[in-house]
Amino acid sequence: MNNVTFRPFSVDRDRDMICAFLRDTKESVGDMVDDHAADCEHYIKAILPTQKRDKAFCVVVEENNSTIGFVDIFPMKSKPGIGFMRFIYLIPECRDRSYGKLLLDYAVSVLKEYDCRAIILDVSSNNSTDLLKRYSGSFSCSYQSCPGFLNVFSYQHLDQGLAGNTKSLRFFVE
Repeated sequence: MNNVTFRPFSVDRDRDMICAFLRDTKESVGDMVDDHAADCEHYIKAILPTQKRDKAFCVVVEENNSTIGFVDIFPMKSKPGIGFMRFIYLIPECRDRSYGKLLLDYAVSVLKEYDCRAIILDVSSNNSTDLLKRYSGSFSCSYQSCPGFLNVFSYQHLDQGLAGNTKSLRFFVE
């Protein structure tokens, strides 16, 4: 990992790329929509107020001036102390190479600045077990310490994710 930077999302510069990331994510989990353009516009409209709160909430991730990912996070106004990871994306070439942990570390760091001690992440139902195995060492650490995952001390499954075919996971951080 050389020269990884996080820069604020720009609607004019990044719209098409974010729409492609969103489409790729939905295709990979079998959650396609009839009108991709409308779905993307809905997402872009949703992130703009978040970014106005703090430009660090919606960032494009670059390595050596090439885009490799995107992070969309925010502290929940209605639930003080809880952050939400709405969308974290890495291009396929950067997966399974520790970039995901870098993006999650960034998200946790920013949310901790807003006194978030719990973070909710919607994960596709297909990926929730994989995410937990990859970052917590074992899926069986529910409600216990999960060493190796961003100083996360425990997680719990919430019933249904906030969006479509997802499960919500709540991580508790130092």
